[in-house]
Amino acid sequence: MLREIDGFISYIKNITILPAIMQTEQIVFDNIQDNNTETYETVSSVFFNGYEEFNNTNIVSYNFHKASTQLFNRINGYNYFTYTNHSQYIHSAFLYNLNGFSEREIFSRSLTKGNYINPKNEPWFKKCLDNYGSPTIIGPRIITNSDTENTTPLYVYSIGSAIVKVEGKKLMGILVIDSDMDFFSEICSEIVISPSQRFLIVDTNNIIIFDSHQEHMPTTSINKLLSVDYTKPQNISYENINGINSLVSYSTSNVTGIKVINIIPMNEFNQNINSMKRNSIMLSIVIFLVLTIIMYILSRRIIKPLNTLVILMKQVEQGNFDVRIAINSDDEIGKLSKAFNKMSKKIKTLIQVVYIDKIKQKELELQMLQNQINPHFLYNTLDSIHMMAEINNDTETSKMVRILGKLLRYSIHGSNSIVTVEEELANLQDYITLHKIRFSHIFEITMNVDPIIYNYKIIKLILQPIVENAINHGLKDKARNGQILIEGCLSEPNIIFTITDNGIGMDSYRLKALNDYINEINNDFDSIGLKNANKRIKLHYGDQYGLKIFSVVGEGTTVKVTILKSN
Repeated sequence: MLREIDGFISYIKNITILPAIMQTEQIVFDNIQDNNTETYETVSSVFFNGYEEFNNTNIVSYNFHKASTQLFNRINGYNYFTYTNHSQYIHSAFLYNLNGFSEREIFSRSLTKGNYINPKNEPWFKKCLDNYGSPTIIGPRIITNSDTENTTPLYVYSIGSAIVKVEGKKLMGILVIDSDMDFFSEICSEIVISPSQRFLIVDTNNIIIFDSHQEHMPTTSINKLLSVDYTKPQNISYENINGINSLVSYSTSNVTGIKVINIIPMNEFNQNINSMKRNSIMLSIVIFLVLTIIMYILSRRIIKPLNTLVILMKQVEQGNFDVRIAINSDDEIGKLSKAFNKMSKKIKTLIQVVYIDKIKQKELELQMLQNQINPHFLYNTLDSIHMMAEINNDTETSKMVRILGKLLRYSIHGSNSIVTVEEELANLQDYITLHKIRFSHIFEITMNVDPIIYNYKIIKLILQPIVENAINHGLKDKARNGQILIEGCLSEPNIIFTITDNGIGMDSYRLKALNDYINEINNDFDSIGLKNANKRIKLHYGDQYGLKIFSVVGEGTTVKVTILKSN
């Protein structure tokens, strides 16, 4: 509040001193003579020449009044940009000559006929002249509004400054700026907290400038109202004012020395305190309720998803891997839910790969064992036939029985065990030898396998079903000159076998159907040899390995076997 008052007074002071500063500024002024011819002079010459005449005759000429008005408007305009909100409170401005005369104002918001009260004998008039151009706070004064027949006294707050002509340093008169008391009323109203609260603005002489409870300016000494020690810059005390106990506080401006006194009746002060307590309690309750609601909402958003996650994790623990959490946010809970969904899906996939595939492999092995038709009994029977053939000197029959026994023994010993490539080829050679005895005049089987792969590991009984399929299907219509070529080589990181026959081959439609069959896409064929071999390879090495069949009608068939190199 004091800062606003100091700023307003500084604004008025600036207006009073600017005429001296602007004396050297060249402002063209229209000097209209009686004959209506125009000449141009600086405002300085017109203004001070007119002032000389005013002091000599106590009469304000038209040109002097016009120059004064133009000068004031320019000064007020300069200040407007710095103190925009203050200019509206300027009430009037008067120029006095050294004799105290001022026929009419140079600026006014309400006066039209001027102020005819001569202030020459008032203390402030002499003080302004003695200060020789320095702004002088006149304080509250009464001017007469004579725009109607009934003159009404008007209280204003005034600041004056002597006008000194720079050339010759000669006193010319006094410029007085009057401000409305509404300025003080408005800044006091902005900080009122109680209906009976009272503000007093006091000047350096302890005269009341403004009283918020008085319609007109009292201009009385504050000492008649309060017995406050004003020696301190600010103070708080308790006073009995007109029988009412009141809290009195004041602050003093370091710039102007003006004091702002704040008076609050104790009953209202206590009432305000109680009201503030009640408001504080109510505010605290509202804040508590709001925080409780916020915490409840947050807990629902956090705890509920966590409880759901715990429940679903128990279901996963019991073996239900199809459960999923609905993801409704991108926060930490959402990320945790997303990770849980990935985890359950991954676990399900791993179980399918590790356990279900193992089950399928066991089922396939069981199926192969069932297809062997009790090989132990068959092997013992063949052994007996071999002995009888030896007794009867039937060497060829004995050889066939002996080879067949080896084949059965190879298949019986660990039906899905791992052997070397060399062992698998030896078993395949026995199988070929057995068939050569039977069909030596029909086909020829050639084996061309790189010895570098002999010591690598392979699941057994992979090549025999393919050669058997080539004999029984590829060469079934060949009466002679049948050829089967078995090749094997290393193609890092894989081992590749090819079994090629020169049989009847097949068309593209049947070829596609056969490849789909061995990959369990259809059931168009009855043979299980190629299908089982392909499935066993994929179960052991992975889906990217297995059999691939190539064929052309009339040119034969090739079966390509790809497995992973394994030591």
